[in-house]
Amino acid sequence: YNVFGKWLHSQTIPVPDSLRSNVQLNQALVTFQRAALSARTIGSYSTGVRAWLRFTALSEIPGQSTSHPRISEDILIYFVTHCATNLHLKYTTIKVYLAGIRNYYILGGYPNPLLTLQGQSPLRRGILCLQGNETRPRLPITVDILQRLCNLLRQGVFGPYFGLRLFPTGTPFCPVTTLQQFLSVRHKMFPLATEPLFLLPELTPLNRRIFTESLRILLARIGLQPHLFAGHSFRIGAATTAASAHIPDHLIQTFGRWSSNCYRTYTRTPESLLQHAFHKMATL
Repeated sequence: YNVFGKWLHSQTIPVPDSLRSNVQLNQALVTFQRAALSARTIGSYSTGVRAWLRFTALSEIPGQSTSHPRISEDILIYFVTHCATNLHLKYTTIKVYLAGIRNYYILGGYPNPLLTLQGQSPLRRGILCLQGNETRPRLPITVDILQRLCNLLRQGVFGPYFGLRLFPTGTPFCPVTTLQQFLSVRHKMFPLATEPLFLLPELTPLNRRIFTESLRILLARIGLQPHLFAGHSFRIGAATTAASAHIPDHLIQTFGRWSSNCYRTYTRTPESLLQHAFHKMATL
């Protein structure tokens, strides 16, 4: 039966050798297709392709070439099942992996392996039913929380305090002073010129895991529920704070370097603003 919908590979006419051998067109094609993707999307796609190649290697699936194993509806059904069962991936992540595989084969000069991903498929419904549709809450890091975190850091919780901002403000969050403090601490560590900007005392790079773990330690110490926050809470908090300060939408989008209006999904409207809006409407 058809799980995701039609698969284009069984119906598409193979690309002629005259087009496959056209170096100029193929280089332009790859350039245009890659330009359409953000660095974050390319990274997610690459992760999905690596998972696919590992799966096909372990399953001993023969390849159309050394880098593009044979692909079919049945094989992809097993791959999706593998992702959900063995890799413990959410279906939203699996969809990204499938999009990455599709992009990978197209860039490799092969026909699009997928025509559509039908939403009403038995496999999709089964995975969603077992996984549930819950999303992990992520609360914003507001100015008040940020101030409390900075005060805690200045007490030396993790060692010498330093931080990084973008523009001078003349406030306790002034980026110029903060950056000078950070560079002074970093200089005393005698790092190599090739090492990352953010280093831990043992000269190892500051990575996402350590950052998130340290953030949650601080949040717990100021009495908040750390599991409700993540690194992305800073972007949510910035958008929320900007909206509360009545900063225009286009400036919020610029400050956050968003290329679309997705920042609106990050804005958490404070209840006080809603109450004020109701009161103002009632007095018109």
